[in-house]
Amino acid sequence: MMLEFFRNSFFYKNYSSFIQENNYLLNNSAYSIFSFLISPFKNPNSQKQKDFNHFHSNHHIVIKRAFERSKIRFEMLKNLNIKTVKMEILFTYYIIILYNFLKINMNIW
Repeated sequence: MMLEFFRNSFFYKNYSSFIQENNYLLNNSAYSIFSFLISPFKNPNSQKQKDFNHFHSNHHIVIKRAFERSKIRFEMLKNLNIKTVKMEILFTYYIIILYNFLKINMNIW
């Protein structure tokens, strides 16, 4: 059901206008592998696959924590209602830039 919802989404139908060639999104195991999504191995067989899953998990956690910290720091993000995927992507870029700026320059985290 989740996969069907994703395949019917505006983002999936138009992903090429949001994701440039040779760019990818980290994906959790809820979705199948698509050309633009990188998922962890479901049953890693080799050490390389285990290492990849560890690398993937670490980056997923960093991204998740950045969003959690941003929501704590900027309360308005919790109830934000963005109407378009393009605006959501731009807003995400701006939050990441702001998060990194504050982390580097103000040490308030």
